[in-house]
Amino acid sequence: KEQKGDRVGLKERKVVAGCDDGRDFWEETVAKVGSRWDLSKLKEVWIGGDGASWVQAGVEYFDGAEYQLDEFHLRKRLHEALGHDEEGYEAVASAILSKDLDALKKSLSDAEKRASQRKRKIIKDFRQYVLDSWDGIKTSDEAASLGTIEGQIYHWIARRMKRVGARWSPDGADRMVRLLATKA
Repeated sequence: KEQKGDRVGLKERKVVAGCDDGRDFWEETVAKVGSRWDLSKLKEVWIGGDGASWVQAGVEYFDGAEYQLDEFHLRKRLHEALGHDEEGYEAVASAILSKDLDALKKSLSDAEKRASQRKRKIIKDFRQYVLDSWDGIKTSDEAASLGTIEGQIYHWIARRMKRVGARWSPDGADRMVRLLATKA
């Protein structure tokens, strides 16, 4: 990390992208990172993502790695589930902020009781999302400097890939995201 005015930035960041399955992606990532640094000397490895299980699996490839759920996705899902219920939203947000799993479960149960049948399903889906991602929510506060993953994806990859009228074959998409990652 390096200080840039009042912000902290990453030094020597590596961008890896591809259209492979999760295992192949992480093996390629380890190879790219290992070609630059001695992996046995890495002191901190943080992996940020949207809650997808293949992203969380990245911690298995680096000793001592921690996963962090991207705040953008957490907030988006929280708003979808409880944006209509100010009391429930505040209680769940507070439980998440204090990293209190018992309070989170209770707040979600209370919100479910107040919700319509259609909203109950959305709240239950959110509950599962949060429980599946709990390790990434309660992770070290040091990892808070990862920033929003979605913004990085947009900045380096999606802005080029999602142009109006763009069409990609699977091979073409894979080649393009690899070029964009190399450029980044």
